[in-house]
Amino acid sequence: MTLRCGTLIIAIMARMLSINLKLAGITFASLLLCISAMGSYGECMKTLTKLIAKEKSVMTSDALESYTNIKTVKAFSAEATEMKKFEVGN
Repeated sequence: MTLRCGTLIIAIMARMLSINLKLAGITFASLLLCISAMGSYGECMKTLTKLIAKEKSVMTSDALESYTNIKTVKAFSAEATEMKKFEVGN
């Protein structure tokens, strides 16, 4: 598959050069600009993705901590009621 695509690209480039040298040169120059822009865009997106993942991990750990502490808070708020039940039973 890669060999066939590579061969096709080379054949298209050769055909473009044989038709009109100036237009082929403009096309190749703009193609190089697009490729370089894609590289810098990819690096920027990689940095932003790492930043977003770090922020999501902080949010997830905060949410998990809050969720696990709910039972503890409920237990402390019901402490007086439970002590009264225990005293009545004894």
